[in-house]
Amino acid sequence: MTAELCGWVLAVYPDAVDGAVIWLLGEDGGRYRLTEPFKTTFYIAGEKDHLRGIRAYLSRRKTPPQMTFTQRRELYKGMLDVLAIQTANPIAQEKLFRWMQKTYRRIQYYDAKIPFSIRYGAGRGIFPMAKCRAVVDAQQTIQSIHVLEDRWEVTYDLPPLRALHIAPDNDPHHAVPKALHLQALEGNKEWEFVLEKPARLLRQLQAILNDYDPDVVLARWGDSWLFPYLNEQSEKSGFDFNPNRDKSKQPYTIQAMTFESYGSIYHRAAQTHLFGRWHIDPENSSMDMGFHFRLESAVELARVTCVSVQTAARNSPGSGFTAMQINEAMHRGILVPLHKRQTERYKTALQLNAADCGGLNYRPIIGLHRDVAEIDFFSMYPSIMMSWNISGETVGVVGERPFYVPDTRMPINQDEPGLVASVLRPLLYKRLTVKRALRKLERDAPQREKLQSMADALKWLGYVSFGYQGYKNNLFGNIQAHEAITAIGREMLVTAMETAHEMGFDVLAANVDSLFVHKAGCHRPKDFSPLMKEILFRTGLIIELEGVYEWLAFQPAKQNPYIGAANRYFGKFIDGSLKVRGLAQRRSDTPTWIADAERELMEFLAGVEDVSDMDASLQDAIDIVKRYCAELDAGCVPIKDLVCQTRLSRAPDQYKGNSTSAKAARQLAAAGKEVRVGQRVKFIYTHGTKTTIYAWDLPVEPDESFINKKRYKELLLRTAHQVLAPFGLAEDDLASLVHSSLRQLELWPEDNDWDALESEDELSLAEVLFIPYLPT
Repeated sequence: MTAELCGWVLAVYPDAVDGAVIWLLGEDGGRYRLTEPFKTTFYIAGEKDHLRGIRAYLSRRKTPPQMTFTQRRELYKGMLDVLAIQTANPIAQEKLFRWMQKTYRRIQYYDAKIPFSIRYGAGRGIFPMAKCRAVVDAQQTIQSIHVLEDRWEVTYDLPPLRALHIAPDNDPHHAVPKALHLQALEGNKEWEFVLEKPARLLRQLQAILNDYDPDVVLARWGDSWLFPYLNEQSEKSGFDFNPNRDKSKQPYTIQAMTFESYGSIYHRAAQTHLFGRWHIDPENSSMDMGFHFRLESAVELARVTCVSVQTAARNSPGSGFTAMQINEAMHRGILVPLHKRQTERYKTALQLNAADCGGLNYRPIIGLHRDVAEIDFFSMYPSIMMSWNISGETVGVVGERPFYVPDTRMPINQDEPGLVASVLRPLLYKRLTVKRALRKLERDAPQREKLQSMADALKWLGYVSFGYQGYKNNLFGNIQAHEAITAIGREMLVTAMETAHEMGFDVLAANVDSLFVHKAGCHRPKDFSPLMKEILFRTGLIIELEGVYEWLAFQPAKQNPYIGAANRYFGKFIDGSLKVRGLAQRRSDTPTWIADAERELMEFLAGVEDVSDMDASLQDAIDIVKRYCAELDAGCVPIKDLVCQTRLSRAPDQYKGNSTSAKAARQLAAAGKEVRVGQRVKFIYTHGTKTTIYAWDLPVEPDESFINKKRYKELLLRTAHQVLAPFGLAEDDLASLVHSSLRQLELWPEDNDWDALESEDELSLAEVLFIPYLPT
């Protein structure tokens, strides 16, 4: 007897007995654990006699896998003779592969280490949170399953998820939590549990998980603190705490890791994944690398990449793009190698200089500009990869009708769609559709947040698709593809700039995929339409108007005040909104107090009717700076708003200098705190000549009297000057005006007072507390 179920795929994972386990959120509100037999195949290649010997040995095992010689396509080598090995389930395949990897060294493995969600998705056409219809028998075994929607649809419905929010009463890295706060949005229930009785806490948490039965546990510091703490207490108390919905399994733990991405080092805490429900830690998510955490963004990433939502929320978008390439390869019947094998072709120094040049940067003209349009190429590099059919296997191949890369004349085969181009085509189409839908919506439209979350996720997938072409661990990558993309990008940007000049526009700046143009009499969006149409005609790439600025200020470079900074500017659009890039409020290391001051200054400037005559308004802007300084002197600024951040680029004992990062790391290590490369550390500036900073996560919270207010005022004045300089205020004038005003109010000490505070005899708070531990 069979039954039909309709619902959404919450989770898919392998099982040694059932093969595949699929959790379905039914339209009827039920949560169903379904199973399906799932045979798993991987391939090995090598010398034919060696493969025959392996086949003969495996056939004598107690439970031999099914084996047959066949041919499969390798992306770079073409058709290969391989031995296909099929096991009864994915767990058996994983065990056999691990054993073979230790036993046999002279063979190549394919399709051997593929995440199960991708393997199952490629085989069944299923993806996370897909709406499906399944026919099951009395034992809840799937007889057939069909997806009811496409993963590239823009509008799709999601079921109401039961979410349980868990948060400690403070940051565990700053101070030991004393209580847990739980909130269930469905039913508007809240609980508060103290941590002084761990056994009781475990029983209470287990009861809530069993009774409320959440689909997703959103636990702040769940990876780095909560679940490790609960596991430790479970072992000590002997209480069998299991947060899974599937009680036949224990939570799956992934070790902490440190990795580099686009020149920055990141640390990701150990991860705890649940079975049958999700655990997501907003403090340990991939959104830390570029955009704020939203559950909708994680769901969108999971849908288009076919990785689980728990994985999509934590891993970098680059991992998601790799998953998309693997998915596309499996659909095409292309072998997925265990390791990247293609190497860079030999180049002379002159050839390397011509090929590896990166993107084009036309430095901005420093100062304030009126009536400026910002014109962007829509996803320039991904669009080039799609339009020119750039993929690892197409670059360097002539074919019947090749394109040739500018400068290097490298051929690009156009005979069949490349792997990367095929991956990007639906991604770019969906992102363009979402962006156009967003433009049509009012700012307060209820569906805007969901569409913006989708746009953020798709943007980052497209963004990393270019960088991954030259990444050393990209299974299908090729550095020549990376070089071809940048070469074509430079040509397209030069073409756009030449077009602007020919049509009478001044190009104020250009950076990789965008340009800022000005022309007398052009101050409305429609005034720039002819230019955009001509650029589209000449380049073949979609061009978009980011907006028209009423005024725009470009900042000078820090190293040279006579050269414009490549990506540091702010301006006011004609609709009154502000855009800020590269300034203090956009930096993760900026104290909240300074970011708020900068934001208020910009909002004030945006409210000035005529910025060309700022003499009357500059005094009001200076008054804002004075007020912030006065509030700091009066002790009205919470210390937490003065906390700065830095990211550790090495272990504490590997620092040779005495930088801020080194000081903070050494203080934390001396206090017994865990310090990892890539980890963010927080600190405040204090008085003293030796350490001058105090790590925020030390056991003792500093007193307000130890704050180095002079240092913070210097930072504030520097930030305020960056904002006000384009409007005619010199840095010395700003400091003089603020300094003299506050001295009259007896809020700013004389210079010799600061000398006394900075004397050799005074120790910082950190030195007072940790003299026995701090290195000399």
